[in-house]
Amino acid sequence: MSNLELNVPREQTILALRRYLGLQEERAERYYREFAQEEQSE
Repeated sequence: MSNLELNVPREQTILALRRYLGLQEERAERYYREFAQEEQSE
């Protein structure tokens, strides 16, 4: 189950991406937007 399905706040998801994947803030936000679009189109 994804964070979007679990209604995890956007900010919390971005922080997790930064922490666990070592992404810079801009890249984590871009990754989140791309993933969120994929989830919504399914």
